[in-house]
Order: sequence, then structure tokens, then C-alpha cells
Amino acid sequence: LGTAITLSGSLAANGRLSTLLGTGAQWATKDNLTWAIDPALLDDANVMTHPYYFTGGNSTCTGRARHKTPSTAATTWLSELRTDTAGKAAFATAYGDADASSLSHSGLDANLRSAYQVGNAKASKILPDTFGAAAGSGSGTAGPLAAAWPAGGTADTGVLSSLARDGGINTVVLSSGDELPTSAPLFDNALARAKTSNGTSMSVLLADSGI
Repeated sequence: LGTAITLSGSLAANGRLSTLLGTGAQWATKDNLTWAIDPALLDDANVMTHPYYFTGGNSTCTGRARHKTPSTAATTWLSELRTDTAGKAAFATAYGDADASSLSHSGLDANLRSAYQVGNAKASKILPDTFGAAAGSGSGTAGPLAAAWPAGGTADTGVLSSLARDGGINTVVLSSGDELPTSAPLFDNALARAKTSNGTSMSVLLADSGI
């Protein structure tokens, strides 16, 4: 991963996503950009491309606004996203960008597994040229990556084990300002190796904590 841009949040409530997408597309022509995309956001956008959908509301699903016609903004945004990320280096978060550390520490590994299973299924269906079979093997600089960016950029060996076992993750992005669960010294390219609790090795990419 070089520069990373994260697409997460609510399309209905955040008009800045179009600006973020445009910025990412611009930087992708200059740098080795990696897209980090929340499948729940894709799911929301996809629902809005069809007639009769709801936005807003509260925890009891009341006070919602009902839309009878497809959203032009959502349709355009999703189409541009498909074009801008096709064949590019990208990884999908767990559905809803679930907090892997909290789930792991709470013994909710089954929920983490479901979040990745649902997320991967949604991402590969909605963005087939980015996450599906058409995206290629992902072994080079482009295509889907088995990567994760834990909340806060921190993860202990238990969280790494949960990500590897339940999310199929082999690379994590952690903050350079935190102690790492690594058994080897850091390399000059900000890459380290960490051991999961079952003894498997995982790549660790360090994000500059100052930035």
C-alpha cells in the first residue's frame, strides 16, 4: 500500500463523499493509491439506485423519508466509483467497518466472521472489477487485498489472530506511534512482521502517527 484513501460513512448524510472520490481519482493518476472501502457504504448506495427506498429515521425505524424514484446522485457516484477503482489496489473493510478489536476482545469472533463474509459478498457483487473475479489475483500492485486497518491503528496478538482466522486477513495497517506485537525489528520501508497467537506470520504496514 502507498497512499490510502478510505470510503466509509453514509452516502445519504455525507455529500462530501463525491469530493473524496474525485480527490482519490485525481491522486490515483500520480501515486500508488490504495482504496479502503466499507461494503456497507456500497450497499447503501446500491439501494438508493432503485425506487422506493428510505433515508433518515431513528433506532425504531420511524421518522424516515420515503423516496419513490432512484437517486441520481447515488447512481452517478456508484458508477464513477466502479470506473475509478476497477483493477486498482483496494481492500474491503468488514461490513459497517466493524471494530475488530472490540469484537475480538469481547469474544464476538463469530460476529467479526459474519461482518467479513457479508462485506466481501457485497463488495464483490457491487464492484466486481475491484473485488470480484474480474479484479484478478491481487498478487501484484492492483486488485483486492486481504488487508485491514484496525480502529485506532492498534492491535494485539489476539486481534491479529481474529483478523487472520475470521477475516482472511494477512496484512494490517497499524500506527507507527504504538508498540507493535512484532517479533522482528522494523524495516526501513515501514514494514514489519507480527505473529498471531496460532503462530502464523502477518505483514504489518506502519502509518505515520504524526500525520
